[in-house]
Amino acid sequence: MLGKYSFVFMRYAHIYKITAMYNIFKLSESDIEPLQKAIRKVMEENGIKGTMLLGVNEGINGTIAGLPESIDKFYEFIRSNPLISNTEWKESWYDRNPFEKIKVKIKKETVTMRCDANFDFTGKKGPYVKPEDWDEFISRDDVVILDTRNDYEFHIGHFVGSVNPEIDAFRDLPKWLEDNKHLYEGKKLATFCTGGMRCEKLTAWMVQDFYEETYHLEGGILNYFEKTRNKNKKWKGYCFVFDNRIAVDENLEAI
Repeated sequence: MLGKYSFVFMRYAHIYKITAMYNIFKLSESDIEPLQKAIRKVMEENGIKGTMLLGVNEGINGTIAGLPESIDKFYEFIRSNPLISNTEWKESWYDRNPFEKIKVKIKKETVTMRCDANFDFTGKKGPYVKPEDWDEFISRDDVVILDTRNDYEFHIGHFVGSVNPEIDAFRDLPKWLEDNKHLYEGKKLATFCTGGMRCEKLTAWMVQDFYEETYHLEGGILNYFEKTRNKNKKWKGYCFVFDNRIAVDENLEAI
């Protein structure tokens, strides 16, 4: 009924901006605590809630939400801080803040994979496949599609034809890949996850130590939805997200 004005209506009905971001880089011990305090300060001052994780070998990873003008203040903070000024983000909207608290934590791993503590995740990693090219890529006979997420996430939604490792946690995936190499050996392995961070880590480990023919969906499922709206219906179901929305559809709308 709203026709061409539907997007405008959605934008103003959903007044909270949700921003997911990550930036993998080496963060020195001397910089990490001041950065943690600075992030918390700008979140508190602008009524922003959500979770930001910082790691010495992994940079930053998190999702936050707030009113548009508040999130814009956070963007200004990012651009003005030389440590994180090249961080990119993805946005969606909701009618209320899907987070209840502010969490800014320093972790050994921003996404737990339990690799060697000295592994360089800032080094070589698997090539990106752009969302616009993903459907064609995963339709090839020489490609195996791997869902790197947990079993419950797969059952909420996944790409048609993808392999489900049936893992309970991301840290279980490296062993599964080692034990099941026969499923993809000799083929290109196309990996995907929610926002891209898990695949950044996984493909770095795969390409550097285990299996070079490993690729990943640039920006993850959320970026795929934003860029393609699932026009070819390669995605089935919804995408689980780690906040009170629970899951979103191909239009990035909470279910």
